[in-house]
Amino acid sequence: MAARAAGRELRPEDEDFDDDESAPAPYVPLLVRDVMPTAVVTARPDQLVSELDLTQVTGMPVLDAAGAMVGVISKTDIETRAVDAETRVEDLMSRRIKVCRPNNTVAEAAAMMLKYKVHRLPVVKSNAKTGEISLVGIITRTDVYYALETGRL
Repeated sequence: MAARAAGRELRPEDEDFDDDESAPAPYVPLLVRDVMPTAVVTARPDQLVSELDLTQVTGMPVLDAAGAMVGVISKTDIETRAVDAETRVEDLMSRRIKVCRPNNTVAEAAAMMLKYKVHRLPVVKSNAKTGEISLVGIITRTDVYYALETGRL
């Protein structure tokens, strides 16, 4: 049925045309890979905590010499424990790592952060041939908030 305005039929090129019979755009969930930074600041287990730069990030994955993720360390881990000049990352890091995948939705990642009471999730990918798991990014609560704020979630 054609729309009418002031006694005349509106056409699609008219400014006031509203085709109310059109279907709404399908919902496409926002994926972790769409919002995660891929340049990830990391630490080494043998690194001194005093060497960490926690001015730009509040936590980071910890990778061993082979590049395998062995933990996560956060500003909170450091601030809530006794730390001296010789304290190493491995002494404070959390070894029970919660991760997500690039194809998880941002909503799923947010739910995981709430469930496990964490502020960030390393994003990992598995190599089907070798079974190796590699770090490909990280998603933080700030990334989730930004997606909400910009209407992308």
